[in-house]
Amino acid sequence: MISVQTLRKIYFSFAMIASILITWYMLINDDNMNATGTQRTFLMRSLFCIVWIIPYFWYMKDVFLQPISTKENPYRLSSIKWFTVYTICTCVAVLLTNDDSIKEFIATIVLYLCPYLIFTGSYVYSRRFNDKSYTTGLVILMIIVCIYAYIAQYNLYNVLDVRGRFAIAYYPLYLLPIALTSNIKWIRYIAIVLISIVLFSSLKRGGVVALVLGMAAYVIVNQYMKHQFTFVFRSIILLVILLVIGYIGVQYFGESLIERFLNEDDTTGSGRTEIWASLYARMQDQDYTAWLFGNGHLATMRDSSLHLSAHNDFLEIIYNYGIFSLLAYICFLLSILRYTLQAIRHESKYAANLAMLFTIYVTLSMVSIIVLLHTATLALLSYGLLIGWNEHERHQPNILEKEQTTLT
Repeated sequence: MISVQTLRKIYFSFAMIASILITWYMLINDDNMNATGTQRTFLMRSLFCIVWIIPYFWYMKDVFLQPISTKENPYRLSSIKWFTVYTICTCVAVLLTNDDSIKEFIATIVLYLCPYLIFTGSYVYSRRFNDKSYTTGLVILMIIVCIYAYIAQYNLYNVLDVRGRFAIAYYPLYLLPIALTSNIKWIRYIAIVLISIVLFSSLKRGGVVALVLGMAAYVIVNQYMKHQFTFVFRSIILLVILLVIGYIGVQYFGESLIERFLNEDDTTGSGRTEIWASLYARMQDQDYTAWLFGNGHLATMRDSSLHLSAHNDFLEIIYNYGIFSLLAYICFLLSILRYTLQAIRHESKYAANLAMLFTIYVTLSMVSIIVLLHTATLALLSYGLLIGWNEHERHQPNILEKEQTTLT
């Protein structure tokens, strides 16, 4: 006799393992760089949606039939509902501006359903079931997969002498806040060191800055909640560790790291200012329809001076999908910020992790692209787990489902 709860736990394990395998396949084949939806990419994203849509319907009432806030936590579910609004606005904008085939339209919708489904699915599961250690282990396995894929791509592109193709280094960074929830100290330290090495070796300025700011947010919030006066000492230790890693990176990679950070004209920096200027100039001449619903999926790649993405999520969203989608996205980020501040005020044990993830996410949203790549899926997985675990700790007596139905 297998209870429904046990069956759902088994299925969530299957969904996580399937996500790890799909992520590995996409990264090792360099599909993470493809936002246009090739046949292989479309197939992988479709499988991802199929896997995660089942827990979504299982627990849909937990998200949409409960009050958006409670007296104890006024921002409890607003982040999920705002992300739902953002997803709907984006899909409507794509529908109204789509000039491609039905297949391309469906591929675009699937692209935005992936992070949405894993956000809601991971939230409702982690909120109901206290499997944090097991789930954290699966996320750490996903980090290992991402690092392995990065090493494979790093070796390939160095042989080909191709720069600027190491955005894959961002992927384990979004999962680091989950790894830091581990109760095993050496796992936390190894995760920090390995991901730091990956980011420094990738020569990604935005990733290094996001890591430093994220770690700073993590340490500050931890010290604030512990009411300890060792903050300065621990901050110095952390800074020394980062400097040592940076020194090793410079010694190993020669002067390329310093040159990469100081060279503003480096084309591997994606020519952000030139792209932003060209898109801003185009926006001055667009009509009100484009302001409301955007210029179409991947319009930034079509219209920017270098035919690249905007390297800024906010500009990417307003140019491609219009003002409604941008406002919903900003409201989503504000709801996450308010939830994080609420967690800090209640001294939640996940507050520091939430602060770290928010800092990393916003930093990279400003200087890179998240919404069009698989990074959004991994970032929203981390958000869903952290918010769900936090809610489970705060309201455990009220959230355990009393299901008497059993399956033979």
